[in-house]
Amino acid sequence: LGQLPEIEQVHVAEIEPAILTVAARCAPVNERALENPKLGVFRGDARELLAVSSERYDLIISEPSNPYRSGVASLYTREFYADVLKRLAPHGLFVQWVQAYDVDPSTLRSVFATLGSVFPYVETWHGMKQDLLLVGSLERPVHDVEALRARLASQPFDRALRSAWMTDGVEGFLGHCVANVAFTRAAVQSGAALNTDDASLVEFGFARGLRSDARFTTDSLFTSARARGQSRPELRGGSVDWPRVDYESEAFAMVTGVSIDSERLEPHYRDRMTVLNKWKAGDFASALMLWKYIGIRAGGQMQTTTIERMALAEIVAYAGDNSTESWIGSLTTDQPTMAIAMRAVWLTQHGRRTEGLEMIVRALERYRSDPWPLPGPMARAITLLQTVTPDEMALVPHWLEALDQPFAVYVNEP
Repeated sequence: LGQLPEIEQVHVAEIEPAILTVAARCAPVNERALENPKLGVFRGDARELLAVSSERYDLIISEPSNPYRSGVASLYTREFYADVLKRLAPHGLFVQWVQAYDVDPSTLRSVFATLGSVFPYVETWHGMKQDLLLVGSLERPVHDVEALRARLASQPFDRALRSAWMTDGVEGFLGHCVANVAFTRAAVQSGAALNTDDASLVEFGFARGLRSDARFTTDSLFTSARARGQSRPELRGGSVDWPRVDYESEAFAMVTGVSIDSERLEPHYRDRMTVLNKWKAGDFASALMLWKYIGIRAGGQMQTTTIERMALAEIVAYAGDNSTESWIGSLTTDQPTMAIAMRAVWLTQHGRRTEGLEMIVRALERYRSDPWPLPGPMARAITLLQTVTPDEMALVPHWLEALDQPFAVYVNEP
């Protein structure tokens, strides 16, 4: 938020000192937030600080620990949401993080109903598919497609989309929408019990969910919202490629290890999902063969997604030829460090091992400050250094030096 020119100040309330240490170590991810002059950190209980504050905020975000931890459920009560409402500026938004794992459906319905009892409009989005973001407002949210498209093409939004969500553009962004305001309204009208300061149903509900077999899954939420026609936000002023939205959503789920629903995709996108599944399974030769077939069938008129470019770069690195090498270069904008690593693999696969080894060292040096490459492909690329020929023994100290420093935010640590 501090990176946005429109944002004047960002106030952070943090009760746990260790989190500030973690934030400093996560500087490559949070864009060195603690060094941003716009950021003010307040040590203490967020709810108490908000209740006594005289500030008005355009945006309030609540991302506490898991609600089953003692005291955290107080940040999911009707009374807390009423305090939030008092501190919001006109046209303001409130964003509530909710875990979508180890929770039973009735407890999650209580969260929806409680927030919806205070905010008349609540949309549901997800960051990772196991983390829900409930966005509450006093005004009906209507998203202008062309304005959204322009904003997502600007920085830091474009960079954030490519890095954290591995996508770009409106379709990739909308792939993270789970349900519109009608879905939450239905939860409120269903009579689900509200979570209050006097009756903390959510705390005990989440605690029971840890051992319950009747756990909620994000798939069930998506399925329910789609079945009711409540999965798409209200839009105006432009067209959206909805089949691609569905594909972007399922592709992100696949990459992040969540089960997917390929049946809801159009046949053309189901074939492309098969390529991604073969890539994930390490069947690079079959993946490349199928991708070439899909391209021929489409007459070469396919707009690739960010995830596809990541997949194709590794597929080509291991199974490609000179005619397909350009896929590695196409990854440079999305994932520059990963592009260098995949180039290193390609060179070694094509008999240019010395060049490849020099390039993988370059990639590892960048990897110390770039946290965004996919861990799997990077870990596979690092194995280039596990085999040493007699002629390469003199290079080993240089390789060990490249591996000596931790990578960004300790990713791919043994």
